[in-house]
This record gives sequence, structure tokens and C-alpha cells, in this order.
Amino acid sequence: MIVEERVRNLDRPELLDPDRSAMENGEACADALRNFRTRGNALSVFRIAEGSPSAERIAVMVAAGKHRPDQVDFVVFSAAVLAEQEMVVSERPGETLDPSVNRFHVALERLSARRVCGMVDAIQKALIDGTASLERVSKHRVCEMIAAAIHTGAIDVTRLRSTMRSEVEANCADRG
Repeated sequence: MIVEERVRNLDRPELLDPDRSAMENGEACADALRNFRTRGNALSVFRIAEGSPSAERIAVMVAAGKHRPDQVDFVVFSAAVLAEQEMVVSERPGETLDPSVNRFHVALERLSARRVCGMVDAIQKALIDGTASLERVSKHRVCEMIAAAIHTGAIDVTRLRSTMRSEVEANCADRG
């Protein structure tokens, strides 16, 4: 049995790095909230469960919707973190270019500032105790994974930005 986890891409992973940013009492620094910007009082995360794509694939497919490839940082944490914060979780299709990833999207809804702060603190504590992890995918690996998804037809290439596609192709060609 797989323990269900959640994945969230991060813009500023260093803000959650316990060795660099945790406050003396183990709480997250206020700047860590930048990684958890809400829209309409909701936050996008993905489920990692039996039969789901890997956390790495999910993070890369989220990044595939950007203008240019870059390294991808994300946090993997237990679904229990959300339960502790009494989060309203709604299954909704994601908006990545990969339909197989979109099926594992969930929206955290009706979020208050207190709930978001509580979730960020809980994730920070899980990082400190080793039950959550900060992970990174290199730019080259991102390009490889997007190129493979294009090749297999896993992503809707018509939705891929032209700058992303040309840089992915150039990066893969440079590495042979």
C-alpha cells in the first residue's frame, strides 16, 4: 500500500529549506508563503498515489506550461498535513499539458490565511523531521522529459509554447 502524498511546485525552494530558513522554533519563515500563492482562495496540488505518475513527472509537466525550461523544484509531503489543517480538498482536472497528470490534481479550496500558514508550518516541520522532502529536477532532465512526452504524444504539443519547444529541442540536441 502506498501512503498518499501531495506534490507542489516551488518558485523559491530555499525559503522552505530547514537548514537555511526555519525559525528557531521550527516554524517556516514568512517569505516561504511565496511558494503557496493562492488564486481565488484555492491552491493547486497533485496526489501521488497508486497508479499516479511520479512526483518528478508531475512537477515537470506543470513546468512544461511555462515559457522556457528551467530546473524544477517541488515539495512532496503527506496528505495527513492537509487533514491536520482541515483543508477542503476537491478533485478537479489539472491544467498541465499531460492529461494523465491532470487526473491527479486536487484543489485546496476555501483557504484562509491561517490555514495556509498552518499548512506551510506543518510542511516545514515535516521537512525537519524527514517525513517530507524538497526535490529538484535539473534543467537538462526537464528538457529530456518534455521531449520524451512530445515524442510519445503524452502532451498536447499544440499547447506547448514555441519558446519552450525550441529550447527543449536545442537542449536535447546539444547533449546528443
